[in-house]
Amino acid sequence: MNNKNIERIKQELASIPLVDELTYYENPCLVILDAVMSRSRVYETTVVPRLNYFKTNYPEINTLDMLINTINKVGSENFASKFLNYQFADIGKVILDTAMLFNINKNNFEDLEGMKYFASTPNFYKEIKKVNGIGIATARYLAILLGIDTVKPDIHIIRFISQTIDRKVSEEEAVDLLTRTAKEMDESVARIDNSIWQFMSNPNNQLEKEKTGLMANSEPIEVRVNKMTLFDIRKSLEEYQAMFKREIQRNVPIGELTHLTGRIGELYVADKVKGTMAFDTNQKGFDVFSNDDKRISVKTTSSSSGSHQFFFNANTIEFVDEVFILKIDRDGEIQELFYDSVDNARKLMVDRGKLAISRSKLSNLEKYLTDKVDISKEIIGQNTSILSMDYHDFEIKDMNFRLFINGNVIRVEENGVLIKSVKPKLREICGLLGIEVTYPGSGSDPTTNNSYARKIVKKISNSSTH
Repeated sequence: MNNKNIERIKQELASIPLVDELTYYENPCLVILDAVMSRSRVYETTVVPRLNYFKTNYPEINTLDMLINTINKVGSENFASKFLNYQFADIGKVILDTAMLFNINKNNFEDLEGMKYFASTPNFYKEIKKVNGIGIATARYLAILLGIDTVKPDIHIIRFISQTIDRKVSEEEAVDLLTRTAKEMDESVARIDNSIWQFMSNPNNQLEKEKTGLMANSEPIEVRVNKMTLFDIRKSLEEYQAMFKREIQRNVPIGELTHLTGRIGELYVADKVKGTMAFDTNQKGFDVFSNDDKRISVKTTSSSSGSHQFFFNANTIEFVDEVFILKIDRDGEIQELFYDSVDNARKLMVDRGKLAISRSKLSNLEKYLTDKVDISKEIIGQNTSILSMDYHDFEIKDMNFRLFINGNVIRVEENGVLIKSVKPKLREICGLLGIEVTYPGSGSDPTTNNSYARKIVKKISNSSTH
């Protein structure tokens, strides 16, 4: 059976381009930062900007000793925010423990040579997985970044192999199958790993995936227990909404319908992001998997209280890329309270045994997210619900502007820099788009930021439909 599986994998590999192996780092600190930050994160939007920030601002931190001393000096909980521009306090401890383990096991070699030596020893995977937060995929990615010829069994590799052989595989089996396939092909397994990853993670390859059968009419193998297409999700959403309305008509208190409101919220988000439900009923940390491989944690409330708390498990938050918070009223109307990256969601969280976001903070996002410059969600002219103004993130091409709207919170970026004085920029964008502005040029401008934003969104939305 395994030989047949290997032949099927070889046939699929013939349909995708083989790319070069990874370019290796000269700075040992970047090896650790890359691997640790890559855990359950979208690489291009989360890891790459932080690596570039570190390389640009702290090139002098280029040895394991310097990295360890820096983290100890500022505190592991402060390292990510200060040196990576990353609001993820817990990751500093993982980076520190990983650096220390490599440092004491480099056998008197220079850093990179010693790290590679350690990664090539028989006990490496056993020892590195003792670091809290390092699993098999991250361990093997560390080895790959150090020049070891192996496989990182992340979601893209597992999905490729699972769909190819028509059943779900474990991380260990993925490593074994791909290693044996590479041996038969007389090819570097790290190169095959990188080729699969580049192909599967690139949304522009969707047509090619369809041709090769990797995105055929069936759902990905991880979610075959659901077999939910987008049509199925919408149909199920309608059914749950109908059940909710029937219970309300029977005067069942809305607070007793959490089993329905929770499912409605998840289905609503899955439909909105054109994704699917989580692979398992108790999937770690997230509820919805988007079509661009983002893991979304969905929280739904029917409470109107500003003191309501939305709770998140601190042990699984690392598996989340985005957070979506909804409110459902007695009429079944759904209101989007928050939709943003997990990094920005963490700015709203406090530790109450579990991580918690207070409903009251969602009404005052400007206060808590004023430093937001990393907008991970790209929605270009897609949302045309102008009256609700729930969520818009438009990239205004050829103008170097981005407009972000979430409820009453309005931000403008120009050339990637957050603009502090919003209203003048909104007027400028209106002018560039040919929108009439009545402001005379002096005195107080009576037009609100929200009004300007509505005009801009309407103009862009109308243009996108022509």
